[in-house]
Amino acid sequence: MAYKIKNTNWQKEKKNNAVIFRNIKNPSLTYEIHKFDKEEAKELMANYYSFPAIDGKGIPNSPDLSPNKKEAIKLAKEYMEEN
Repeated sequence: MAYKIKNTNWQKEKKNNAVIFRNIKNPSLTYEIHKFDKEEAKELMANYYSFPAIDGKGIPNSPDLSPNKKEAIKLAKEYMEEN
């Protein structure tokens, strides 16, 4: 899946089963997308969770839950275009 981001201050990284977007100007700032395992996904009725982070720690009021990867990417793009 291609990730087209208007704000070019972010670069995509892969780490284990996560997709991580790192801010080039402030490398401590990331936006991370992770997939729940099957049991968690069934319990939470969401397949993905995503959140902005500073130094690997989630920012309060996160994570966001998404039913699919497309929705998680949409949330990431919205965040990255604002930051």
